Amino acid sequence: TILYHAHLDIEAFTMDREVRKIKQGLGLKFAELVYT
Repeated sequence: TILYHAHLDIEAFTMDREVRKIKQGLGLKFAELVYT
């Protein structure tokens, strides 16, 4: 959706690559803990 892509663009402007990578890893870990 438009809002999702806008959110990703804002993250790209405000976070560096390393922080986004950490965020993605934590999101995957959170999903794993919640759904298993």
